[in-house]
Amino acid sequence: KQPLLRGKHLVEGLGHCSTCHTARGVALQEKALTDADGSAFLSGGVVEGWLAKNLRGDATDGLGNWSKEDITAFLKSGRNGHSAASGGMAQVVEESSQHLTDADLNAIAVYLKSLPPVNKDATKPLAYDESVAQALRTGKDQGDGAMAFLNNCAACHRSTGKGYAETFPQLALSSTVISADPASLIHIVLKGAQMPGTTAAPTAYAMPGFDWRLTDKEVADVVTFVRASWGNQGAAVSASDVAKVRKDVGAAKAAGR
Repeated sequence: KQPLLRGKHLVEGLGHCSTCHTARGVALQEKALTDADGSAFLSGGVVEGWLAKNLRGDATDGLGNWSKEDITAFLKSGRNGHSAASGGMAQVVEESSQHLTDADLNAIAVYLKSLPPVNKDATKPLAYDESVAQALRTGKDQGDGAMAFLNNCAACHRSTGKGYAETFPQLALSSTVISADPASLIHIVLKGAQMPGTTAAPTAYAMPGFDWRLTDKEVADVVTFVRASWGNQGAAVSASDVAKVRKDVGAAKAAGR
């Protein structure tokens, strides 16, 4: 079988990616159609309450810490050591990218790794911080966010925030977790998410939604905790931020609250 993506076909394929992964202007136009138009191209956007992540070389919220092999594994199986596909991207992997040839996947990965970061002054990756894991294990942190995390999240994502490789995604140093826009993370906590089932990884692991169980404040507490733990440096999230996403995605109110 001949590779599908070469030359202009590779550009056209990535142009399809840019429909979601490039931010849009006030008239809903993509702010850039190619890398020649500027760093807005493939720098991330939000689609139907999901984060279409930055695909450029930024170390914090982009692909700066992903290798070519990480990218091809994600597109082929829907997961890798950094993250797992959810929302619309899960459908893309299941119905499209898993069927590309290895040569095509490598071509995409090589191109994406060639894109410079949006923020060229912040290329140093974040470093893992063990202190939060120790505080959780010893009970020294009993704040609202820490307790919500232990009661609802730690069984899968572990007190270390490292999860289980290719099963439950890591939260520590995750570009999705520390993205400037927390909408996708809030969405996942409220409504849950499911990985795609692929030939390379047929088990479609899922996370349940917690909209019925957690109030806006409780979701804000746990999301803020996750975004500031294990070396993450994401900004705090408010109850009003959660309320907006809850309304946008049609999530239920916490029972009895």
